[in-house]
Amino acid sequence: FYKSTDNGENFDQVFDGVPAFGDVNRLAIATTPADPNYVYMVAGSNEDSGFHGLYRSTDGGETFSLQSDSPNILTYSQIGDGEGGQSWFDLAIAADPNNENLIYVGGVNVWSSSNGGVSWDIKSHWVYPSSIGYTHADIHSLDFYGNTLYCGSDGGIFRSTNSGNTWTDLSEGLQISQFYRIAVSATDPNLILTASQDNGTNLFSGEDQNYQHLLGGDGNGAAIDYTNDDIMYSAYPGGGFQKSTNGGASFFGFDSGVDEGGAWVTRH
Repeated sequence: FYKSTDNGENFDQVFDGVPAFGDVNRLAIATTPADPNYVYMVAGSNEDSGFHGLYRSTDGGETFSLQSDSPNILTYSQIGDGEGGQSWFDLAIAADPNNENLIYVGGVNVWSSSNGGVSWDIKSHWVYPSSIGYTHADIHSLDFYGNTLYCGSDGGIFRSTNSGNTWTDLSEGLQISQFYRIAVSATDPNLILTASQDNGTNLFSGEDQNYQHLLGGDGNGAAIDYTNDDIMYSAYPGGGFQKSTNGGASFFGFDSGVDEGGAWVTRH
């Protein structure tokens, strides 16, 4: 953590209360006009990319104190249990412009704290539909514009006007998905299987103009059997091959005889 008091001409490293360099893989920082002396810092764990801790300074970033290191607000779980996370890839934090003790952290999900990071409440979950509220996983940005909170992720931009209690998907309907693979049925030209970056594997039926979400994460492969549309294939990153024998209703992994991983995009 570095601080400048001359508009960025010079920086001094701050050590007091800051986590050890080797323990952390990434930091994200937030300040608030509600009190310029409050500086927040969320740290990802170098060991497993989970939640290492939330740190706060009340003296303009001169010293920090650990506010919490649990639950694991960077994991996939909606209750913050389990280990690991994706802080190596996605980590964001924002402080409310009107309340210096209200902060938000995003990784896979969005969490909030009303007491400066001491305790946490989940505000959105990455699995759709969600009873909590939904924002797409892989959150890279949490920002306030006025009193409105915006969440930028690998699945678009979401907006909340009530402290994260509900979210509106602003990117819904935009035709901007990036596809790794596209497969068209040899027996039904209206049946198209698409594998997209960050937005899973989806099946398009042209007859009823319907898109069905089959698998989450990154869809790295797409293939449909030449003679049987019920048999189709997809893949996760690293060669995680998936097969369906019921038209995409369910998938199972197949890697018998393969004892090594593949590239991020492994073709089949």
